[in-house]
Amino acid sequence: MKKLKLAVFLAVILSSCVKDDYNLNSAKIQYSPEIAAPLLKYTVEASDLLTLLDSSMLTENSEQLLEYRYSDQVYSLALSEFINIDDVNFDFEFQLEPLSIEDIPPFQTAVSLQSVTDNDPVLSGLVTSLTAVDSCANAFPPVADIDIPDVTFPIAGAPFASATFSSGELSVELKNGWPTPINNVQLVLKNLSDNSVIGTLNYTEILPGDSLTDVIDLAGKTVESSMVGEFVTVSSAGTGGNPVCVSLHDEIVATVNGTNFVVVSGSAEFPNQEVINDTIDFAMDLTSGEQLETLELKSGNLAIEVDYEIEEAAKLYIELPYAKLGGNSFIDSIEIGGGPTLVNETFDLSGYSFDLSKEGQTVNAIEAIIRGSLVSSGTPVNFDTANSVTADITMSNIQPAFIDGYFGSQSLTLDPETFDFDLGEAQIFEKISFAEPTITLGFHNTFGIPMEISSLDLDMKRDDDSASLDASSVIPFQILSGNISSPDIPVTSELILGNSTNIAELINIWPNVVTTGFDGTINPQGNTYNYALDTSKMDITIGLSIPLYATVSEFTIQDTIEIDSSMSQGFEFVKRASLRTNIDNGFPLEASVKFYITDENYVILDSLESSDNSDVLINAAIVDPATGDVTSDGFRQADLTADEEDVNLLKISGNKLILSATLNTANSGANVKIYSFYKMEIKMGILAKIYYEADLDFSNN
Repeated sequence: MKKLKLAVFLAVILSSCVKDDYNLNSAKIQYSPEIAAPLLKYTVEASDLLTLLDSSMLTENSEQLLEYRYSDQVYSLALSEFINIDDVNFDFEFQLEPLSIEDIPPFQTAVSLQSVTDNDPVLSGLVTSLTAVDSCANAFPPVADIDIPDVTFPIAGAPFASATFSSGELSVELKNGWPTPINNVQLVLKNLSDNSVIGTLNYTEILPGDSLTDVIDLAGKTVESSMVGEFVTVSSAGTGGNPVCVSLHDEIVATVNGTNFVVVSGSAEFPNQEVINDTIDFAMDLTSGEQLETLELKSGNLAIEVDYEIEEAAKLYIELPYAKLGGNSFIDSIEIGGGPTLVNETFDLSGYSFDLSKEGQTVNAIEAIIRGSLVSSGTPVNFDTANSVTADITMSNIQPAFIDGYFGSQSLTLDPETFDFDLGEAQIFEKISFAEPTITLGFHNTFGIPMEISSLDLDMKRDDDSASLDASSVIPFQILSGNISSPDIPVTSELILGNSTNIAELINIWPNVVTTGFDGTINPQGNTYNYALDTSKMDITIGLSIPLYATVSEFTIQDTIEIDSSMSQGFEFVKRASLRTNIDNGFPLEASVKFYITDENYVILDSLESSDNSDVLINAAIVDPATGDVTSDGFRQADLTADEEDVNLLKISGNKLILSATLNTANSGANVKIYSFYKMEIKMGILAKIYYEADLDFSNN
């Protein structure tokens, strides 16, 4: 409020001094003119009246209707809100199957007639008689029992020291180099260390110069590389009277062969061989009906822990045939030393793309191929099929770069969250009732996931005033899916809370605290194609649009002017004054204005009144109640008078002049609109009665 300084006008009056030639001893001269002067001509635009609002939020729409706008982002949903891939774990355990070992090299040993006669006195005497005169002149008689000493078989180069077999054959060929047949031969093979029986070989008759072979099945048998053969029975049918040549150097040759050895346990030398080749199919543990087809990893690890009990070294291969990088499937290996040992290895899966459908066969599937081979040390090692190999395989720290398929029918819940809702100063809005406020909830979605909101919570509060939204007219609400052809560009769905809801009730408390949340579901129409990138998100914004289409009731503006010495001196020669206003008002607002004069303690001493005793100094423009638009301006001429008593109060320094203006929308309470082109023309003038008295001295003239 600008202070009025009448001293300017007084200076005009006082600057006129009158002198004449009359010789008067003394005289008093009095001036008491009325002075009229224009004070103000001013145009008030709509933007001037609305400086009480936050101009950064004030704008005009295409129809030039002023609007109060506010927007903010209230939520941002990330991929983890929809798909959270836990660590994928699978394990396997296998017992070793019996292992193959090499065949033993053939081993031969000979039993000479000389060695037998040294052990068998009866045969010794017979042979001596046959060879005494002419060793080729006599027939070899039948011998019922020949005592052949035990024969050792130290098999040099055998691939085992001692082993229990699940299969295999041990054969012994006897070649008869004696001059007489050998009959009913029973040969028992034993382990040298403890004489445990390996098996029994039987030969019915082997003619001179012929060979005969018998075989022992080694299934379930324990065999040492050093064996002994015990000839339990041996006889000879003789030559049937036919003379033969007899020599003590004649020999029976035993040849030992072993083939197709498969070891169950023992100490053996194992060649390089594959011992495991398993395919493991693992279904991801998803709980909401997801049917995932592709998973591209931004990051992730494959951790393998192997508990290995075999004493021979090995190499373990793991292959993920449907996980590819640059067109190549993941495959890597782990070197394992002789056990028992525990081995841990971690592999980086970043950048790999998993085909969880296995080329269209299924969904949610991860396939792993485990292959393991023994790496021969070339020396015998202890072995038992009871030895196990277990492996724990975990895909961990999985961060998708891209994922697609069907994400299931999951619930979508945003728990109520409270946040500040700063709309600026509230005092003026407590007296304004807005007719058509609108809140727009924007869902800016780059996920390839359609959604539906089934319930919406929105509460607004200022101090003790609060209100809750009834959104039944706009719920359920569909949120559109993103577009795979432009996955980084959000598809926006706008839920408009307007006149079909009670949003005006919430806005008209001019809230500064908002609580909101919602419930819904994804894929409300059932199985459909979904996708998401690691950059996908859904930002939720709240936008407020409040057109200045409202009613204003009893909004009071008050200002105080302190009457200081300069202002009080301006009224020194004023006897009375009148302030005239001509206001041509294009706004649909009227104003009642009162002026109060108070002492320094704000005690009201008097008031200034208009000449027609009406407080309304500004008449509202006329409004079409159907549209809220102004149809014609309001005009008011008013005279505000200050009588001699009022002027005397205004001369007292320290008193105060209080202006109190009350704004209302007239027009029978109809809602009115404020357009940016509305204006008010104000013309003000002053009429002051001046009284001045001075002493004049003419004695010197």
